[in-house]
Amino acid sequence: KKNKKKNKKKNKKKNKKKTREMSDICERRKIVKRLGYGVFGSVYLVKDPKTKKEYALKIQKMVCLKKNKNKFVITEEVLREIEFTKKMDKYPQQFMKLHCYTIDNRCFYDQPKPPFKPDKKLQKYLDDLNKSQCCVELMYDLKDGVFGDLEYSYTVKSSSSQIYSYVAQMTYILYLLQKEHYSHTDIHPGNVAYLKTKKKQMKLGKDITVNLHGFIFSLIDFGRVKKTGKTEKQNFRDFFKFCDTLLCGYDWGIWNLIKSGKMVDDKEIDKKIRNSEEYKALKKEYNLPRFNYETKMLFIGIYPEIALRFAGMKRIIQKYKKRLITVEEYIFLWKNRNNLKKLTQYFSKKT
Repeated sequence: KKNKKKNKKKNKKKNKKKTREMSDICERRKIVKRLGYGVFGSVYLVKDPKTKKEYALKIQKMVCLKKNKNKFVITEEVLREIEFTKKMDKYPQQFMKLHCYTIDNRCFYDQPKPPFKPDKKLQKYLDDLNKSQCCVELMYDLKDGVFGDLEYSYTVKSSSSQIYSYVAQMTYILYLLQKEHYSHTDIHPGNVAYLKTKKKQMKLGKDITVNLHGFIFSLIDFGRVKKTGKTEKQNFRDFFKFCDTLLCGYDWGIWNLIKSGKMVDDKEIDKKIRNSEEYKALKKEYNLPRFNYETKMLFIGIYPEIALRFAGMKRIIQKYKKRLITVEEYIFLWKNRNNLKKLTQYFSKKT
């Protein structure tokens, strides 16, 4: 009992020392350059002058909520992101690690305008944020790049061991999200980061081993994370957003249209899919229930070029005329969407 108490005290001291060290880094960090930005914040490359180590710093405006005259409280969205990173800290390879965060109530950070026309509700929220002088700064691990860079530079080859490694790692990440009852809600090629590695293999849980082929993949950007309770429905959206990354153009194709100011009417696309001869044939072959998000994603996975055409994106079809897995492999993913562990085992064996 005495030894246990001593060990507890030692661990507490170590943790306090680590916390102090990280808060010191948060204070002395120097911004090198901006790496990118989203709707609600920007990410910067920062350096610790003392250790020369580099980190990714996310600066995000938030509406100031005063608890009393001098103290400010964190808004629910930011608090959710911080709680999520603490919860997922036990999976350091799969989720970007948060080292420290600070709140600044005299922040003059200027958030760039979003690359699309927001609706009235979002615009009002963005206007409130712009008026605010409150910011939160979150310091994360720095990664080597994002999956989109590999995908669109043709670094990764279709139906290769590298792609199967990516699929196995991602289905395991989705399994962990499901296990912890979270939904990322914003999975796309720019929110899947990679770290270059010389390691040949990595364990995914206790009983699955995956060959890495040079890359360890992880999820980043937790600003839109949601708690799902015990329901799995939100995770289906995460799952199919991940499937989009394998089609090389559908999800980012829609995003390119939005950026150009041409808002896509999902209802119109859905109507075209429902009335197409290809969808009617799929409905018979797979005995599909009524049209929903899941049946739509089966159609998109098998006929991505038709789906892009329905969305008015002929230019994008020509530019990204390739898929990263075969139609048969996509159908296997779709059929086993309820069993993420089975998918992880299946694709890890192909690496």
